[in-house]
Amino acid sequence: CIVIGTGSVIAMSNIGVIAEKHVLEQIIASGVNMLTINTEQNDHSTSHLTSQDVEGLLQHVEELDTATPIVSGNKTIFHNGEPNYASAIANHPSLFEVIKLKVSQGRLLTTFDDLELFAVVGHQAIVDKAGNNKAAVGDTLQIGDQTYTIVGILDKAIPSPLLPIDPNQSIFVSFPNAQRIASSPVINTVIGQMKQTADADSINGKIQSFIQTYTSALQVKVQTASQMISEMNQQMRTYSLLLGAIGSISLIVGGVGVMNVMLVSVTERRLEIGIRMAIGARQRDIKIMFLIESLVLAMVGGLIGTMLGLGCSAIFAHSLGWHFAMAGYAIPLGVGVSIAVGVFFGLYPAAMAARMNPVDALRAD
Repeated sequence: CIVIGTGSVIAMSNIGVIAEKHVLEQIIASGVNMLTINTEQNDHSTSHLTSQDVEGLLQHVEELDTATPIVSGNKTIFHNGEPNYASAIANHPSLFEVIKLKVSQGRLLTTFDDLELFAVVGHQAIVDKAGNNKAAVGDTLQIGDQTYTIVGILDKAIPSPLLPIDPNQSIFVSFPNAQRIASSPVINTVIGQMKQTADADSINGKIQSFIQTYTSALQVKVQTASQMISEMNQQMRTYSLLLGAIGSISLIVGGVGVMNVMLVSVTERRLEIGIRMAIGARQRDIKIMFLIESLVLAMVGGLIGTMLGLGCSAIFAHSLGWHFAMAGYAIPLGVGVSIAVGVFFGLYPAAMAARMNPVDALRAD
């Protein structure tokens, strides 16, 4: 039980550290200054952001360095007559710079492509059964009733939790094509980049104030990297407390098991205890002897559980393609918990052995 309890606590705690590190890597890769502005219409409202609103936002909020709207569509995309289920995104060329997208083949869209039916394809947007990209520069795509020519294939990107899209699974077209890829081309998302000196809380308030002044029927949510990291840390604290509570139950059960083993040991070794006392062992010596045995038993279980927990978290990280990271407190936690369990649940058997009458102990069969 100690092996299972310690292993589960270490595994889940370490998985939490691995997940936190993975999210941080995603945020850093996409830029710690990036933010997203999401809007929702209130009941019975038809208000929405316009391109002019986004331009006004840049002028009004001086801490904003870039703001680029996107429109997404869910129409089936055909490549060589075969259907594909990637997202179609209408965007300005500045989006590629904001989310740091690069091409492995061809080129990105520019402002000169605004009136052209050109497309840039994500790394895994059009794949064969083996998962390999089967699109090439110069191929055509059918999106709705329009045919687009592929001018670029994106290099593999790290998806950011801040983004409402996965660039690897998306197909990008110029913003004027929004009406062609979406039945209702409404700007619900703006992706921006703050200046290096900008304060996240200050810019949040200014953006909400500006948008709701001109389109009061919209609900606005601004998400910055610092806010997401703060929320993630809060969730991890809650998660750690929950894991600690669950693991404590297993460790208590394991501790009771250790105590039962030690009680049986005391009963079966009464003659040994009597002989030790007869040749001069004091009560304190007997108590220490059984406490040490209890500690060794608990620590062996704790160390095995710690190694098992780290191994399970490493397998979990490898299966998802994440980088393995070991929590600095993993081994101290495993050893410390096992010592605490050994001492606490070994005290009663040790005290019972120390209080044993030497004469009665020597008469034991």
